[in-house]
Amino acid sequence: MPLPNSSASSTKEKKIEQQEEQQKQQFGASKFVLPVELLSSIDSVYDKLIQLNSINTIKSDNKVTILNVITRDINKKPAIFTMIQFEENFITVTYTYGPGMSPKKKFLETMSFLLNILTILKDDYKVDVSLINQLLTKILDELKDFADLKYEALHSLYDNLNQQYLQALKELKNLKDANDQLIIDNYNLKTKNNQLIAKLEKFTNLSDDVLKAKIQEWIIANKGEIDIIEFAKVYNVYEGRVEEILRQLMDEGFLESK
Repeated sequence: MPLPNSSASSTKEKKIEQQEEQQKQQFGASKFVLPVELLSSIDSVYDKLIQLNSINTIKSDNKVTILNVITRDINKKPAIFTMIQFEENFITVTYTYGPGMSPKKKFLETMSFLLNILTILKDDYKVDVSLINQLLTKILDELKDFADLKYEALHSLYDNLNQQYLQALKELKNLKDANDQLIIDNYNLKTKNNQLIAKLEKFTNLSDDVLKAKIQEWIIANKGEIDIIEFAKVYNVYEGRVEEILRQLMDEGFLESK
């Protein structure tokens, strides 16, 4: 019968221990003790708390413990939780929070939970009013700090987004202005180009008189019609110049429009 591989078993145990240690490093915990005076009995405290179905309630000889588990680790042990231990002269509160959680926010949640429980046990425990006042003051201070932090973060985010928005509007306006100017420049360039072409044709191609004669010949040959595009291609002249000569012929009474 083969012997167990002690080396493999030891390696596995170390791996589990390393995982547990990593999880401990990722989670935070806090604890505080509240002096109280028990007016009834531990049994009475247990009888009231056991009715709370959402939490685990455990009773020992001189103590009642409630446990509110939020999450558990890979070994099914409580990871994020609130635990309150009720004794004759003390109430001990222990709570944990996970990575990425705000300790201040968790403290506020824990205080709210504790005060709700103390309301249920108002006939079982006497708590020094000054201590309650200290708790409430601490809660308000923590809440103020937390709210200020949230406001500052939101204001910073708003200011950043507003700056980006204003910059985007400025860039959009610049782009629109540039586009409008480009349209104007393009139109002016096209007009100037057409004018230069028309002038160039007057020097390099047919004169106006010769062109008038060619247009009249074309119209006679084509039964009173002229295709300006085709005519311009045949005689290598600008279409705009052909149109201009046609207008001159009509103004001079040599042609009539249909």
